[in-house]
Amino acid sequence: MSDSSYMKSYRILTGKTTRLSVPTRLIGRLWRDGGETTRAMLSVALESDVLDACVRVDAHGPAKGTGKGNPLNYSGRRGPAEREPDEVDSVVIERILAGDRLLSTTRAERDVLIGKLTDRGLSAAMIARRLGIAQRTVTRIRTQAKEGESYVR
Repeated sequence: MSDSSYMKSYRILTGKTTRLSVPTRLIGRLWRDGGETTRAMLSVALESDVLDACVRVDAHGPAKGTGKGNPLNYSGRRGPAEREPDEVDSVVIERILAGDRLLSTTRAERDVLIGKLTDRGLSAAMIARRLGIAQRTVTRIRTQAKEGESYVR
């Protein structure tokens, strides 16, 4: 493994990077040859139309005139700017609760996370650090939840 490959791998494993580039043919091959667990993980990470395209590229190569089969930079989920502010993606919630720090959230998801982490007994400071927001924001959302104005829980 080259030094640059090692450093890329290290940044991904330690959460120092939020971008991951994977060749489409590799994704297609993983889908084709991987077991049930691999397919389940890919289904969670990528939308079905993207998986279908990767399998097609792996089997037949890129279609003429439609690109070179370069790696996709694709997270598999719409970013918070593409989702409605009150839309809650349960996969995002579960991944963040499991410790994934690389995902961004909508306001509604953030509020739900604050409620769930509060229920787990975390302090406002701990929640703020975990979600990458200000402690004052956590306190404000908790106060709104008590007054019945928030999405929490």
